[in-house]
Amino acid sequence: MKNKVIQKNQKGVTLVALVITIIVIIILSTVTIDLAFGNNGLIKRAQLAKDMAANSTTAEQEEMNRVMEEFTNIMEEDNEITVPDEPGGDTSKVTPVESADGVTVPVPIGYTASEATGENSVNDGFVIYEGTEVVNDGNVTTAKTTRNQFVWIPVDDISQIANQTSGTDENGRQNYQGKLYDFSTTGATEMSNYGQGTTTYREPDVVPTDDGNAYLTILGLSSSSEFKTQLQEEFNEMIESVDTYGGFYIGRYETGNLVASPNSKPVVVKGNNSISSVNWYYMYQNSKLIGANSNVVSTMIWGSMWDRALIWLTETGDKTYSDLMNSSSWGNYSNSTGAAATNSGSKQLTGTNDAWQANNIYDLAGNVYDWTIEAGNTSARVCRGGYYNFIGSGCPASIRGIGSPSQTGSSYGSRSALFVALNSD
Repeated sequence: MKNKVIQKNQKGVTLVALVITIIVIIILSTVTIDLAFGNNGLIKRAQLAKDMAANSTTAEQEEMNRVMEEFTNIMEEDNEITVPDEPGGDTSKVTPVESADGVTVPVPIGYTASEATGENSVNDGFVIYEGTEVVNDGNVTTAKTTRNQFVWIPVDDISQIANQTSGTDENGRQNYQGKLYDFSTTGATEMSNYGQGTTTYREPDVVPTDDGNAYLTILGLSSSSEFKTQLQEEFNEMIESVDTYGGFYIGRYETGNLVASPNSKPVVVKGNNSISSVNWYYMYQNSKLIGANSNVVSTMIWGSMWDRALIWLTETGDKTYSDLMNSSSWGNYSNSTGAAATNSGSKQLTGTNDAWQANNIYDLAGNVYDWTIEAGNTSARVCRGGYYNFIGSGCPASIRGIGSPSQTGSSYGSRSALFVALNSD
C-alpha cells in the first residue's frame, strides 16, 4: 500500500508541474508577442527606426539639393567661371571652340583657332588662321606671313550694329540698315539724321553720281539700281549671320595684294605692301574672294562693323574713347608717340609695328585709310582709321573720312571682314 500512495503523489506532482509549465509558456508567449507586435514592440520600433532613417535621408537630400542650387546660381553670376552656351547655327559650317577666357567661338570649318600665346583669348583678340594646320608658338611667325588671319568681334545683340527697316529682300530676309555712331572722348552715341533716305552717312546704298557705267563692268552688273539691290541683300545676309552666330571676324591686317583687275584674290597677312593705289570698286569686288570656302563670306568691311570693333576695344579695356579720338599713341601717324613712333610717318608693310595693334588687330589707326562699304553722300564712300601723313588727333581710328570711290590714292586701302555663310534655301 505504501508504494501505491507514493506513486499517486508522484502522478499528482507531475500534473501540477505540467499545468504550471503551460501557464508560464502562455505568459512568456504573451510577453513575446507584445514585445514584438505591441505599440512599443520590436517590430514597431524597427519600422519607426526605418522611417526616421528615411526621413533623415530625405532631409539630407533636400539640403544637398538646396546647396547645389545656390552653388549653381553663384556660378551663373560669376562671369569668370560661367561655362558659355554653344553658339547657334550650323555645326557643319563651324566648330565651337572654347577660348582661353571661357567663351565659345564659332570657328569656320577650313580655319583653325590659334593656340599661340596671346592669340586665343576673346578679351585679348581671338585669332583664326586659314587652313587646318595647328598654329602655336613654334610656327606662328611663319603663319602670320603666309595664312589669312581674322579676329573675332562678338556682337551680343544685333541692335548694336543694325536697325530693322521695312520689307524683305529677294531672298526673303528682313531688310536692315547699318547702325552708325558718333564718337567722343566720353563714349559713342547713335548718329542722328542718318541712314537710308538721306544723303548723309548710310548703308547699304549706292552713291548715285559715282556708281556709274564705268564701274558697273568691274562689278559685273548692268545698272546702279541692281547694285543697290545687291548691297541690300549682302547687308541682310551679314546681319542674319551675325545674329545667328553672335559676331563676325575682322581682318587682322589691312587688305593686301590689291590689284586693279577683277577676280584677283587679296590676302590678309603680315608684311604685305600692296595695300593701296586701287579704286574702291576693285577692292570691294575682290574682297569677296578672300574666304577660304563656302562656309564663310568675305567682304569689304561695313561701317557698322568698324564702329562695333572700336566700341568692343573699349569694352575689353584695351583702349579708351580718348584713344579712339587721338590715336597717336597706337597708330602710324606723322606725330606718333612712344613705341608707336618707330617707323611712323610713312606707309609701312602690314603688321610692321606691334605698337600699332589693339587686341591683335593692326593699323585700325593710321598707316592707310581703310575703305568701307558705307556711303558718305551722293558721290563718296567712307574711309576709316586715318593715315600715315596726318596727326593722330586729326585722323584717329574713329574718323569718318569721305572720298570718291573712283580715286586710286596711295593713302587709300581697305580692310576685310568675314562671317559664317548661311544655309542655302
